[in-house]
Amino acid sequence: MQNDNQMVHEEALIALGAIADLSKEHFHKYYDFVMPYLKALLVNANDKSDEALGCNALQCISSVGMAVGKEKFRDDIKQVMDLLKLFQESQVKDFDTIPQILVVCVNPLILGVQNFFFGLPSQYFS
Repeated sequence: MQNDNQMVHEEALIALGAIADLSKEHFHKYYDFVMPYLKALLVNANDKSDEALGCNALQCISSVGMAVGKEKFRDDIKQVMDLLKLFQESQVKDFDTIPQILVVCVNPLILGVQNFFFGLPSQYFS
């Protein structure tokens, strides 16, 4: 992800999320390297032009978190939720115009968090 092209970053995040989804618990060894970068993307996605990148980062975080499980993801979940709130605030200027893309990208993360805290069966998240 050493490229300045935002579209390359967005596609790389989609690919990384897919890899995490497919590799499941085998993704543990990459988590400590990947998660700080994903959180940094959210911190820096505070402009309207960063909306798609931030959403892809959120979706990727969700995929990575679900892949590694609650024991590994637990230490980062509060910070991720705080970053989600900041990202939402930077993208939504008034509540009548919540971008559809933001709703779509946040949903998997929220469902993943619910799964961690309430232990819902995985069939609800497919």
